[in-house]
Amino acid sequence: MKKRLAVLFAVLTVLTSVVLPCGMNAAAANYFPTTPIEFENLNLALFSQLDLTTGTNNFNQNDNWKYYYRCSFTPQYSAAYTVTVSSRKKMKTELYDAAGSLVSASYAPEELNAENRYVFSNTAYLEKGKTYFYEFSYTSGYFNSCGPFSVWMTSTAAEEIPQDDYLHLYVNGEKQGAVYELSSFSPQQLLQDLSMKVVYANGKLYEWKGSESLIPYLNGCDIILDLSDCAAEIGVHTVTAHYMGREVTAQFEIVNCIHRYETESVTAPTWLEPGYIVYRCSKCSGSVTGDFTNTVAQSSGDFFDLYNTCETDENYQAENDLNHDGYINARDYSMMLKMYQQAEKAMLSAYNAKRGDSDYVSVLDMNADGYINARDISMLSRTMPQPDSNS
Repeated sequence: MKKRLAVLFAVLTVLTSVVLPCGMNAAAANYFPTTPIEFENLNLALFSQLDLTTGTNNFNQNDNWKYYYRCSFTPQYSAAYTVTVSSRKKMKTELYDAAGSLVSASYAPEELNAENRYVFSNTAYLEKGKTYFYEFSYTSGYFNSCGPFSVWMTSTAAEEIPQDDYLHLYVNGEKQGAVYELSSFSPQQLLQDLSMKVVYANGKLYEWKGSESLIPYLNGCDIILDLSDCAAEIGVHTVTAHYMGREVTAQFEIVNCIHRYETESVTAPTWLEPGYIVYRCSKCSGSVTGDFTNTVAQSSGDFFDLYNTCETDENYQAENDLNHDGYINARDYSMMLKMYQQAEKAMLSAYNAKRGDSDYVSVLDMNADGYINARDISMLSRTMPQPDSNS
C-alpha cells in the first residue's frame, strides 16, 4: 500500500509541475531557450526602435519558449555601442565576438519600471568591420517565457567626426526656412529634397543628395533619418539625421499656400493715418496689408526746409512731394493744408466723444486719453508746419 501511494504521489507531482493548463506558469529546467532565431538586421535598431518577438505562447499548441534571438551586427564605425532592451518579462543580453567568445552580458533588473517593463542596457566598444553577435533570450524558465520585446541601439561619436557642427543637414538647400504646400507635400518629396554635408577630421568634405540617391548613405556609412516629426500637417517640422554617432537637424514648414501676392490697392496717407498697400494672392485669394508709410503729419515736419527742392536734389524727400510731380512747392503745401483741415473738421465733428461712443475715432484721440477734446485740437495744431519767419 505504501509503495502504491508513493508512485501515485510521484505521478501527481510530475503532472502538477509540468503539464498545467494553458495560461499557467510551469517552472522547469527544460523551459530555457535553446533554438536561435537568426537575425541579420540589428542595424535597424541603431538610433531607432526595433520590435522583435519570439511568438505568443500556447502550451498545448507550440513551444515558443525554446526560441531566442541571435543577431549579427557589423559596425560601420568604431565606437561604444549601447543596446537597450525593454520587455514585459525578464530577459538577458549576451554579446559575442566572431570567434564565439563572450564579450559582455546584461540582465533585466529585479523590479519592473513605472510602465511595468523590464528595461536594461549593454554597452561595449565595437570595432569597425568586425562582426559581433547579440543574443536576446528570456530567462524566467517558464513555458510562457516568450513574446515581444523592443531593442534600441545608440553609439558614441566616431573619432572621424570631431564635433556635431561638422555635420550640416539641408531641406532644399536650407537648414531652416524651406516651405512646402500641404497639398503637394509627401515624405518621398522630402527625401528627394534632403542633402547633407560632412567634414571629416582630416578636412575632407563629403556630400549626400537625396535627389541623386534616395538611399541615405555616405562614405561607407548609413545616414539614419528620423522623419517622425514630418507628418503632412500645417506647422514647423524637424528632420533629424544620425551619422557615425553624431546628430544634426534641419527644419521646414508646411503651409496651406505658398502665396503669390499681387498689388490690389494702394491707399495714400492722410494727415493722421498712414498709407498702405493691400496685396492679394493669385492662388488662394488671401490678402495681406503692408508697406505702411508715415502719416502726412509725421513726414511734413521738415517741409519748409525742403521747399523748392526737386527730385534731382540730394535733400529731396519724395514723401513731401504730395502730388508726385518731382517738386516740393506751393502745390504740395496746398494739398497738405487741405489734409490738415479735413483732420481738424473730423476732430470738431467728434468733439467730446469718449471711448465706447459710436462717433469716437481713436486716431483723433491724439493723446490717447479716451476723450476727443481741446487737448487733441491743441496737439493737432502743432503738427502743421509753419514757414520760418526769416525765410
